[in-house]
Amino acid sequence: MLVRTLRITGEAALAFTDVSSDKWYAEEVALAHQAGIVSGVSAAAFAPNAAITRQEMAAMLVRGYEYALSKKLNAPIGSVSFVDTASAPEWAQAAIAKAADLGLITGRSKEQLAPGDNGSRAESAQMILNLLHLISE
Repeated sequence: MLVRTLRITGEAALAFTDVSSDKWYAEEVALAHQAGIVSGVSAAAFAPNAAITRQEMAAMLVRGYEYALSKKLNAPIGSVSFVDTASAPEWAQAAIAKAADLGLITGRSKEQLAPGDNGSRAESAQMILNLLHLISE
C-alpha cells in the first residue's frame, strides 16, 4: 500500500525467495525493498503472509516519509511517549518515536502504543492517510 500511496515506480529485482514473481504484490515488494521501506524478516525472506505489527508499521511509515521527502529524520523532538515503548525492539523504538512525533501513529490509549500487537486494516488505512496529509503539506 505504501508503494502505491507514494507512487513509487520503476524496476526492481525481487530480493526475497518467498515472494514469487507471479504474485500480485511482487513488484511492490521489490520496489519497497529497493526504496529502503522494507527489509524483510531476513536477507532472503519477506514473510508476505505474516501479520504486521504496529512497530513494523511505524518503521515503514517513517521510511516512507523519509523516502517521499528525500531526507532522513533526526531524533524526534516531541514529547510523545508511551509506557510500553521500552518493550519494543531497539530497532523499532526510534521509528515509533518519530512516527508518533509526526502524528503518523497514535496509541491505543494515551499511555499504550501496543508496539508488538498486530495492526488492523483500519489502523493501517488511518496511518497511510496521516502520511498522505503530512507529505502533501
